[in-house]
Amino acid sequence: MSRISISRTLFMAHKLTGLVPVFAVDDIERLCTFYEKSLGFVQDFRYGEPTYYVGLVKDVVEIHLISTSSPNARQPSGSGYLSLFVDQVDDLYRRLKGFDAEIVVLPDDRDYGLRDFMIKDPEGNVLTLGEPIAK
Repeated sequence: MSRISISRTLFMAHKLTGLVPVFAVDDIERLCTFYEKSLGFVQDFRYGEPTYYVGLVKDVVEIHLISTSSPNARQPSGSGYLSLFVDQVDDLYRRLKGFDAEIVVLPDDRDYGLRDFMIKDPEGNVLTLGEPIAK
């Protein structure tokens, strides 16, 4: 059996059940406020005194934030990139223009089948927000 076949067999025995992106941030309170007010996330949990790790959730999406002051932070602030599928992408774009987000790419229909746009959060993490183009 080839090495690739062995790897596929091993991985197929496990079911992936979720994914949680973790953004390293310098100002965890500022980023919590941004994600809560701009995208409607709510805090699921907080760890530490002072807080160094926060879980945020909205619908089926979860994002974790870790303070760069924590020894467990493995990346610099602002180095995250996340694509989110949304509905009513144009309404969301209009809403986000009023928040502390830098619009990087304006909404448009893309040849890969999405209408999307791109922002940076207040610490530079990039989010692409898009929805399938209606046919």
